[in-house]
Amino acid sequence: MRSTGHVARIGASQNMWRSGTKFVAVVTLIWCVALSALGDARSEFLIRMLSTSSQFRVRAQAALALGSQTGDRSIVRALSLALRDDHPAVRAASAAALERLGDASAVPALKGAQNDKDGSVRTAVRSALVALDRSAEPKAAVAATQPTVEPPPPTGDATYYVGIGVPGGT
Repeated sequence: MRSTGHVARIGASQNMWRSGTKFVAVVTLIWCVALSALGDARSEFLIRMLSTSSQFRVRAQAALALGSQTGDRSIVRALSLALRDDHPAVRAASAAALERLGDASAVPALKGAQNDKDGSVRTAVRSALVALDRSAEPKAAVAATQPTVEPPPPTGDATYYVGIGVPGGT
């Protein structure tokens, strides 16, 4: 009888562990959703600062900060609009942020800003266009220009062969 009680206690502790695992999974899910919402709130705040602040320094910093955000089309739209800001620092920061994002949908706005009256803006726009042009290059063309290197066939009496790297990768 005593062993039956012991087994029952082990079973109860396993059920507690399982429910604890579920609890951790739920908390982790909630944490991920909260972090995602914080990222969205930060992006919205920065877009609002970029489009409404009366201080050009605030707008320029907001543009630069938006360059580190990803996955939101509204960021690219806001930065594209900021390429027409009154202050050249904001326009240059927006071009730099668009370059950092690497989103090809910004190319038309950047091409429209190529002839900006300010030299630093033109330089930032050119740099962004070159970077986006490079990233838009088809991967097949890049792969075709890279030589394929086949490893030599294994030799000897080895039992195991270890490959290092990603199959098909460089």
